[in-house]
Amino acid sequence: MGQENRQKQEHGERNKRNLKSLIENYSQEGYIAENITPYQTGYPDLDKKQFKIDHLITFDDGEAWGIHTTSTIRTDRAKQIQWDAYHIKQINQDVKKIYLVFPEGLGYNNQQQALSYQRKIREKKMYSAIDDVLSLSELERFIEAKGLENEKIGKRKAMEGKNFEKQIVSLLNHPSNVEKWNQSSATEDGYFYPTFQQIMYLIGISKNEKIIKIKATNKIPKLETGGQPKTDILLTVTTDRRSEEIFTFSCKRSSATYVSIHEYTAESFIEVLDIKDKKLQEAFRKLQDVGGFTKLKEQYDDLYKIMENELPNLNKKLAQWAYAGIGGYGDPRIHWANYIIVFKNDTKTLEMEKMDVYITNILQNVEGQMGTSFQWTYPSKKKGKAIQLKGKIT
Repeated sequence: MGQENRQKQEHGERNKRNLKSLIENYSQEGYIAENITPYQTGYPDLDKKQFKIDHLITFDDGEAWGIHTTSTIRTDRAKQIQWDAYHIKQINQDVKKIYLVFPEGLGYNNQQQALSYQRKIREKKMYSAIDDVLSLSELERFIEAKGLENEKIGKRKAMEGKNFEKQIVSLLNHPSNVEKWNQSSATEDGYFYPTFQQIMYLIGISKNEKIIKIKATNKIPKLETGGQPKTDILLTVTTDRRSEEIFTFSCKRSSATYVSIHEYTAESFIEVLDIKDKKLQEAFRKLQDVGGFTKLKEQYDDLYKIMENELPNLNKKLAQWAYAGIGGYGDPRIHWANYIIVFKNDTKTLEMEKMDVYITNILQNVEGQMGTSFQWTYPSKKKGKAIQLKGKIT
């Protein structure tokens, strides 16, 4: 076998390994009931292995999807996959969808080739037994949506948030991304590599640095108060130019304009914001009791006016605590978030920024209540027990 063919074969095997990682992750989380890999079938009394795809995944409702990965969609290769897809659907009536998947880190020409074939299918310019051509991240969202389709909205949103954290942890820990970053392999596309690369650049890792060790986790110790820290992901990185460094990330995933980002008692607000004025202290306690500024104004107009005057002066300190945990409880090295990663469900876009830059943007551009950047309310079923802040995800 020539060098070029060996590289093509190795390239394909690496992409199959990365697809397998994704499917195994969602199988372990209970989204996929069964995964057969490779899946082979045939017509009765004929070759039972004539038609083949990389994976057949089955969900709890019995619906099955065929998944096949490729790093190059040449005409001859596409026709072979179409042939297999058509007959697999004829033979197995449980197979409702067959997707062709390409990796995120493809070179420009191969990526354009994949997107061109995708457009032909989506715009129905050709007959296709393949239902769609998806990037690996699109496939992940499809699997997640299928697995959560019957969950109530509150639980679904909570699980989507946790899945987002797990995805970031998984791609940071995936060895294929370190191989591609270190240029150890010419045939490695990586596992959600563009996101991995974006995070490395964000935290200041130069492309000239070789990553020696990298470890990410979303298992962060709770605060001494028993509450959850603002850090969702803790990352440690060692390179050939620096000893081990720690980086902390807050992860947000939402399509809502405002989301709940902070929940503490009035006493915690008083303590962390270092409020010495007795009247302002009382105002926080009464706000907690009545549940909002409208009621506070109706019942304690003098305290309302104090908050109206003083809260704008506390806005920066409040934003640092609410978004990043800065100035609050816990170990600053692991509990306070230095970076933020945001996935917007409506636009399917991923954005990330240093936390201080993000907070500056919030302070300059977001107008909430009482001269702050927040909407003030109380947590569900906790009126009189805590104050909740809703912040804008920009």
